[in-house]
Amino acid sequence: FTRNKSIRSFDELEYFTGLTQLSSPSNNGQFIGCSNLKSVKLPISITFLGSNSFNGCDLEEIVIPDNVTDVGYYNTFQNNKRLKRIVMPKSVTKGGESNFFNGTSLEEIVFRGNLRNYNIYWSVSNWKYKTEDNELYVEKDGVIYNKDYTTVCLASPSTKIPNFEGVTTIEGSAFSYNQDGGDIIIPESVTSLGSDVFKGCINIEKIEINASINISQSRLISGCISLKELILGDNVVGVTGGGSGWNDFSFTEGCSKLEKVKWSRKATSIPYHCFSDKSLLTFDNIEGLENVTSFGGYSFANCPLLGKFIVNENVTDLNFSRGGGSRGIFYGTDLTYILC
Repeated sequence: FTRNKSIRSFDELEYFTGLTQLSSPSNNGQFIGCSNLKSVKLPISITFLGSNSFNGCDLEEIVIPDNVTDVGYYNTFQNNKRLKRIVMPKSVTKGGESNFFNGTSLEEIVFRGNLRNYNIYWSVSNWKYKTEDNELYVEKDGVIYNKDYTTVCLASPSTKIPNFEGVTTIEGSAFSYNQDGGDIIIPESVTSLGSDVFKGCINIEKIEINASINISQSRLISGCISLKELILGDNVVGVTGGGSGWNDFSFTEGCSKLEKVKWSRKATSIPYHCFSDKSLLTFDNIEGLENVTSFGGYSFANCPLLGKFIVNENVTDLNFSRGGGSRGIFYGTDLTYILC
């Protein structure tokens, strides 16, 4: 049926009970480009939806049968401009990446199974995530939790970021590209903070982390372009990660308005690339460096307003020239003076 513009409905497909998959050797998709296809019912026998299966159709809603285990790696429902609702069954164990729903008007995704099996590429949108007949999760105000509300698993991009009191785990990408703003406080109850949790949250202005954890640099706050203040409370054990190459990512990557940092007094090292991105940071607006003993390469690279830098007496490793004079902690930063 590829690029068949005459077909408008194929509800009769549900009677093809010997059909187990929608795919083609070239991954072009059985219904790709059927731009007038508004309705299709899949047979219960289907277990696999190939990539591009319904790319470029005109579907408004799709219910994936309960026996489907793989929903396709990429573009399965892309460019269905009127697609508003999709139900993901508990049978799915893999699939759903790379612009899965781009070009749609999607408003609601209903999850009936394990979220970890739906590797969907989450992007900026007004999607609402809901659970239905789900034994593992509950949904409250657009946020999906585990049954006892101690783990935050996923939140709709348009939902308000909740109070985290009583929460112990915030899973990776839980609030990626969320549109809420204001101040975020991570309380002491949190023992695990995943990667990319607040990635791309363009309206957050302040983040305060009071949990007794090691924070991974892995793009936790990357792209928070409105972030002005970052507070790592004294319970924070440290910040880890960040590659050692010159082009590896920064803890504050894309946080161009960052102007004030409070560093945990328990965190005795500043890792590679920690603040190596253009921001409004000055040395006078960085608090808590008195217990720091080591600074990784590029840790304050490309900080145009840093100005001066005062090295405390506890420092044992100050990497001015890791791998060469131009690759030290102040690479690309114009300093007025360094006081040791």
